[in-house]
Amino acid sequence: MVPFLLSCRFVLIRGSSLSVFSVSSVYSVVNLVLRTGTTNHMRKQTTEYTEENGKNGRRRRELDSQRCIIVDYGTGNLNSIKRTLDRVSVESEISSSIEDIRAADKIIFPGVGHFGNAMSNLHAAGLIDILNEVVLEKRTPILGICLGMELMAKRGDEGNVAGLGWIDAEAVRFDIQEKVPHMGWNQIAAKRASPLIEGIDENTEFYFAHAYHLRLNDPADILTETQYGIAFPSAIEKGNIFGVQFHPEKSHDAGARLLKNFADM
Repeated sequence: MVPFLLSCRFVLIRGSSLSVFSVSSVYSVVNLVLRTGTTNHMRKQTTEYTEENGKNGRRRRELDSQRCIIVDYGTGNLNSIKRTLDRVSVESEISSSIEDIRAADKIIFPGVGHFGNAMSNLHAAGLIDILNEVVLEKRTPILGICLGMELMAKRGDEGNVAGLGWIDAEAVRFDIQEKVPHMGWNQIAAKRASPLIEGIDENTEFYFAHAYHLRLNDPADILTETQYGIAFPSAIEKGNIFGVQFHPEKSHDAGARLLKNFADM
């Protein structure tokens, strides 16, 4: 740019016929070049700033995101649960990896089928110790679904085997006049407030499919009750331990809201 300016000055001295208009034109050209250079520099700085902000935004999103693991031990509606979480924009992963479970911010513990077989699967997969570690020591929030909630008890009638023992309860078969298993839609009645059921109306219906239920020895662990021949716990809460007897992944909007509530705790 310096040679160009010197050339302009030489023209002004030697070229006496140069008009004022031409001088203004030269000045405009010089000014344009200067401004263009400045604008390009500013644009480069803005681009770099925007890219850096994008990187920082991605880092913030990564830090803000919750790692939700759906435990895979060979039983449960794993893909249905994941699809429901996807629908409410909750990042989740189905895994049986000890490392994944240890790193989880939230754990979903599903289950369908036989109590004794499910406990055998957990032992065979080597997941008992890591589950005890994250739930009892790290106090990672965990949500048991149907059989997953029943396995949290001290023992189960089905197979007459010990459970995980996180809840002072037994999983017992319905002893009622009504048809067993309990299948279909039924209401829940909240016994106390909880973030798990926030925004869910009283007496909302959820989908049930079970022949066994928890018999709790500490009524303080009951979150909601449901009537089917008897009143039984349809949801429990004890510190970081949550459980639902119904299937939120089959319970439409109310079930999706409950899973979202758990993920957002």
